[in-house]
Amino acid sequence: MHLTRLFSIAEQEQIFVYQTYLSGKVRGVYRRTTLGAVILLDQNISSRRELGCILAEELGHHFTSTYNICNYYSHMDAIRINREERIALIWAANTLIPDDDFVDMLSWDQPPTRFVMAEHFYVTERLVEIKFEHLYPKLLAMAPGWREIAAEEAR
Repeated sequence: MHLTRLFSIAEQEQIFVYQTYLSGKVRGVYRRTTLGAVILLDQNISSRRELGCILAEELGHHFTSTYNICNYYSHMDAIRINREERIALIWAANTLIPDDDFVDMLSWDQPPTRFVMAEHFYVTERLVEIKFEHLYPKLLAMAPGWREIAAEEAR
């Protein structure tokens, strides 16, 4: 189960994880403090699947972010935050969805839908999309005639 593994990672990294009320659309927050790292998860997350994906993304911030992204003051800060959010999501997708299994599923006679893949990997459809977007250049390079496909997309 993803949750057990993710909580184990948090424990190994000495990250405190708390479930609490978070306002608005915020589902999770990662913050480095003088006392250590903290992950806050919204107590209203109803599914274990979503909880695992959000926890994985917040752990992704721990491993990939360069500073606390809770505070920003300028347009450039907002751009940096978007980039760091994306990198954390990619970390989550790579942690929860093995490359080999993902590519194997895409090679089925009837390639699965995002929903089927999300069910298989016990993640959200959004995380399946992130995984595909991240792997797409690699998949394209492995495909026969990839140079022609890339040239057509560039036009």
